Amino acid sequence: MNETIKTSGPATPRQKDVLTFIGEHIAEQGYSPSIREVAARFGYSSTRTAADLIDALHAKGHITRTRGVARSIQLTNRDTAA
Repeated sequence: MNETIKTSGPATPRQKDVLTFIGEHIAEQGYSPSIREVAARFGYSSTRTAADLIDALHAKGHITRTRGVARSIQLTNRDTAA
C-alpha cells in the first residue's frame, strides 16, 4: 500500500541528483534502484543517508513507493518540476 504524501516542496540539488539517477536506472533497467544502489552511486557509507533522501522525495511528492516492497520507487509527474 502506498503511503500518503505528507508535505510538498521543491527538491534540493542533492535530491534532484537522486531523482535523475532513479529515472536513468528505471529507463535502463526497467525497475527502480535499491537503497544500496543509491548509496553506492553517491558514495554514501551508510544506506541511511540514501533512505533519508528517498523518504524526503516521497514526502515532497516527487516519488511514490510502497514500504516493505523492494524496488517500488516510481517517479511522479512532478519529478522534474522541482
